[in-house]
Amino acid sequence: MLIYIFLVAALLVGLVIVLDLMPDDIMPLSCPACSAGWSEDVVGRPRPWYVRERHGRTRCRTCHARFKEHPDGTLHPDRDTL
Repeated sequence: MLIYIFLVAALLVGLVIVLDLMPDDIMPLSCPACSAGWSEDVVGRPRPWYVRERHGRTRCRTCHARFKEHPDGTLHPDRDTL
């Protein structure tokens, strides 16, 4: 019985750690316009496909398409900027 309690506690701790590491504002895994995904910088650290700009706008690092993030979390092409 003690082993089961230990396993359940270990799973709960692992779940808490994984959920704590996830960012609050999760973006799609790839760009909606060009499907570019995550890459690495010069040092080898992971780098997302997007660059956050002000006022809820996002830009793709590869194709430079601009998106506006809506309150429901979806990205739509930003037609306001040229």
